Amino acid sequence: MKSSRLLDRVKQQRQLKSTPTKTTETTIIEDEKNKPLSITPIEPKKEEIKEEVKIKEEPKSLKKQTISLPEGLVAPGTRIGTTDTYQPGKGTYTRDSKVYSSIVGKLNVINSDNKSNDTTTSLETSLPTIEVLPLVPTDTIVPHIGSIVTCKVIKTTKSFAKVDILCIDNKPVIKSGSTISGLLRVQDIRSTEIDKVVLYDCYRPGDIILAEIISLGDSRSYYISTAKNELGVVYANSINGAPMIPIDWTTMQCTKTSAKESRKVAKLI
Repeated sequence: MKSSRLLDRVKQQRQLKSTPTKTTETTIIEDEKNKPLSITPIEPKKEEIKEEVKIKEEPKSLKKQTISLPEGLVAPGTRIGTTDTYQPGKGTYTRDSKVYSSIVGKLNVINSDNKSNDTTTSLETSLPTIEVLPLVPTDTIVPHIGSIVTCKVIKTTKSFAKVDILCIDNKPVIKSGSTISGLLRVQDIRSTEIDKVVLYDCYRPGDIILAEIISLGDSRSYYISTAKNELGVVYANSINGAPMIPIDWTTMQCTKTSAKESRKVAKLI
């Protein structure tokens, strides 16, 4: 009897030892069930990110296309020297003491030795002249700074006169569908008493005048000047339409009515 009782007690103790493990296991399972679900964002694949970056960076990676000219050739706007080392010649213009090309062509430098052997020449005349020669010889003449031009006055205002350039350095301009325009500002009409100049008393529409190119101006017209004594009106008609002759350097007279009109007359003699 005693042995059976002992066996029963041992069994009971074993059962008691085994029950806590079951309860702990159940509590762990319940705790896991009661936990809130955590939502984790889905990360895109690395390959997809690389593709998006490539698409955004493509416009930045585009490079400007540049046109390279053969050696010795220059394009309009190319800097070819400075006024300290060169005198600007044909096919060039100056800006801020720098010399630029105004046409597409080949560079040509004329040494001062070829122009004069005089040792007493000034520094400016002793400098070599740089010019740009056109690729294709043509009869079309391009004005440059210092050119003497023959113009016809088209329109006058209080501040400027608009002209059409007919001849450049005594060579006629060949019309190619569009005329070469010039702009004569009131301050460039004469060199004295500029503030007293009345443009209508100097030039009127229809007058033929001699002028000098002083600047390339803007894309529409060249800036011209008649400040020198030998520049001004060379031919004009009166209000009645008859030719006029100069009486002095500021007055012209109608050959038909003898009426006098004011002009800025060129001193050709």
